[in-house]
Amino acid sequence: MAFKGVQRLRLDEKGRMALSVEFWRAMHPTNDGDWFMAVPGRLPRTYWLIPNRIFERESGALPHHDTMSDDLFAFLVDEVAGSEELRPDGNYRVGLSDELLSAIGASRKKPDNELVVTPFNDRLILWSAASFAAFKKEMEESRGDRRQKVQPELRTLRANAGGEGSSGGGPHAELPVGWKTYTAEPK
Repeated sequence: MAFKGVQRLRLDEKGRMALSVEFWRAMHPTNDGDWFMAVPGRLPRTYWLIPNRIFERESGALPHHDTMSDDLFAFLVDEVAGSEELRPDGNYRVGLSDELLSAIGASRKKPDNELVVTPFNDRLILWSAASFAAFKKEMEESRGDRRQKVQPELRTLRANAGGEGSSGGGPHAELPVGWKTYTAEPK
């Protein structure tokens, strides 16, 4: 499964966002899940939206906490504090807590209630509209230099994944995810 398309949306007055039905249809309930786990993102002021079954598989792949370094354990404990379950209502809406919104630079109040959801393989990235615009501007200003810098790494990853078009294990293979039980209800 791979998500496609960028979605721009607004929070309603209750702090809910209505994800595109196409995102929900892309998920196979048994393999991928039927709701998302929101986890602090790799990029500043973003959150990963990871289908729950994928999240559970990745969580189960971590070693026991007694075998982790103190730094890794502290990192994972900190990540737990910012994670939320996002279960849809009958209209494909999910509630976002004020803490999550603050972490991405958004709020329930206009104009900070504008969000962007971008696909990245088997997960989505949640941004405030302002953070996404700043990211896009930065990328446009450095596109040529950045492209030249990343080409060797990209070729190596593609070769190791089995070809030019292959996504292999995906970018999340290096993202430590190891928590299952934390739930934060939207306020």
